[in-house]
Amino acid sequence: MTDPFSIAIGALSAFEMILKAGITVYDGINTAKTFGKDSAWLIRRLNAERVIAEELKKFLFGENCSSSAEINQGLENCFFNGLPKGVQIAISDSLRQSNRVIVAHSGLDKYGFVSKATDPMVDKALIDGDEKKKQHSATALEIATWTLKDGRKARIMVDEFTECIALVDHLVRTCLLVETSSASLRRLEEDRAANALGIAKDARMRRIVTAEEVPTDIKVIELQDHGQLRLEPRGGSTSLTEEILNGERVLVESVDYPLDPDGRMGVPSLIQERLSKLAALLQAEKPLEFRCLKSSGWIHQASKQRFLFVYEYPIGETFNFYFSLDRILREKSKKMKPTLDARLALAYQLAKAIQNIHMVGWVHKGLRSSNVLFFNSEPLDTLKECSFQDPNIFGFEYARPLQNLADSAMETDLNIERNVYRHPDRWGKPHEHFEKKHDLYALGVILLEVGLWESVFSFQSSSFSNWTEEPQKVKERILLHANRLGFYTGERYRDIVLCCLDPHKVSLQSSELQNPDALDSIIAETLRNICQTEHNIVIKSLEKIRLGS
Repeated sequence: MTDPFSIAIGALSAFEMILKAGITVYDGINTAKTFGKDSAWLIRRLNAERVIAEELKKFLFGENCSSSAEINQGLENCFFNGLPKGVQIAISDSLRQSNRVIVAHSGLDKYGFVSKATDPMVDKALIDGDEKKKQHSATALEIATWTLKDGRKARIMVDEFTECIALVDHLVRTCLLVETSSASLRRLEEDRAANALGIAKDARMRRIVTAEEVPTDIKVIELQDHGQLRLEPRGGSTSLTEEILNGERVLVESVDYPLDPDGRMGVPSLIQERLSKLAALLQAEKPLEFRCLKSSGWIHQASKQRFLFVYEYPIGETFNFYFSLDRILREKSKKMKPTLDARLALAYQLAKAIQNIHMVGWVHKGLRSSNVLFFNSEPLDTLKECSFQDPNIFGFEYARPLQNLADSAMETDLNIERNVYRHPDRWGKPHEHFEKKHDLYALGVILLEVGLWESVFSFQSSSFSNWTEEPQKVKERILLHANRLGFYTGERYRDIVLCCLDPHKVSLQSSELQNPDALDSIIAETLRNICQTEHNIVIKSLEKIRLGS
């Protein structure tokens, strides 16, 4: 049996090999950087991924760990030691396999510079882009060779490096974020490398979710409106309006709550607990991949039996208007037709957001296209085109942590506008507690709308209003239209949508079907692969946004 020390040494060695491979790939691409924008973009992307890889190594093994003696000394306290043995081996194997792929596609040194690096640590001069090596003038033959052959080879190596680091990052987050110990989660929050990787933010949200009440060290900001807000009560669900609060333009989401079951005044204790946690979660700093509107506080209007969640407008942009995906599809779907690349990018970001929400132990419960928001400098009426690269999700509607699913309020809701996005088991008076699969069903309906670029309400000429109490008929109609996706977006995208709506409709591996909790990860990763392999420009554009170009 392999001992923990040997596994740790093997994993550290694999990390150092992949970091060294990253330097070699960088050197090869950098000597060809005058050949066009593509090579310059690859350099920036690779640099960003190398930084992430280095931080992952420091996080798992310690800030200064680079030898077997140091590992042996600090093995008990390093985060790597806390991972399951199977995950430790999977990390090492993934790194080694990716290194083999990168080596197999090497050969970029012909452009004038071969890396002599022996130190696996990333060279700061390279990271900063302070290239001191003199570039020779590119000949027409070299440019043609790069364009037709070596550019593709470089992209394969960068893609492999990126996918490998993303897999390791996902394995680490998935294992660490099943943790429920407040002390262990606090340790993650305080770790420097965990902060650099964004894991600390995930851990903080996980700590909010798993606590019975919002932890006392986490401040939930409560604002005062002093009569500034004039929202009218909305029956039963969330709403979003633009308001002026303390001289600042904000968006306000209204969540009504019922009277106490005993008829007493005040907020029912269960609802108070859930909404307090939701307020803490929305206010918590989180990675961009969560795609959540940033909340600056909440307001309790007891006289109107409602809570108001206050959201900020995006910083640094002249966005004067906002509109939902639902409104775009209903009003502009025929005039504003985004490319397939843009639709795939949007689908991937939404799936990734739900995966991240689920990873910290939360469920959305109110997911639908009217709760997906876009900001723009022009009103929708005059807008001819829109960037769909920055969706924002809101409307968590009494969302609750996964471990408290049995506390579901089981309220009755016959509103067809909401029910169309709900799993049939969640219509009317739900007879099933809310689970992750119900979020994925709603995601599937949205992905169907995005793929066809049609509102779900256009699928039935007589409208779904005739089927307000026949959820299976609505689901069958949605599945019928989902099969159209093969023509519009390809078979793999179609299968992903079917997997969301009904996993047994597609040919997944039996192990995947036996682990429905992993479906959100499978869906997000498959969408990413679709974007990358068939429409590489999608991933490229998303990476440019992430790198700030």
